[in-house]
Amino acid sequence: HEVPAGWRVTQETRQTGATAGVMDKYFFSRDGYKLRSLVDVWRYLTQLGAEGRDAREETWLRTLNRYGTDCKHWAVACPPPTDLPEAPIFHPTAEDLEDLGA
Repeated sequence: HEVPAGWRVTQETRQTGATAGVMDKYFFSRDGYKLRSLVDVWRYLTQLGAEGRDAREETWLRTLNRYGTDCKHWAVACPPPTDLPEAPIFHPTAEDLEDLGA
């Protein structure tokens, strides 16, 4: 999945040691910082502050805030960069409750 403009993701295979063959994913920010996890990406974007983030980074951060950094839902922040929908809120009226037999 795509990351915001100027960012890149690499995967490297460990060559030696007990974990040889394991793939590591690294995120590189648009200013060159190497981040080793989505937790690091979240921390970096948070520290940038709203004025330092572009629209796609803002969407990515909001997605990480909503879904967490331990899942892969960050991909929903990929194109197009749109506002994340809010869950609908149901405000029943007295008539609605009467219809339900409440």
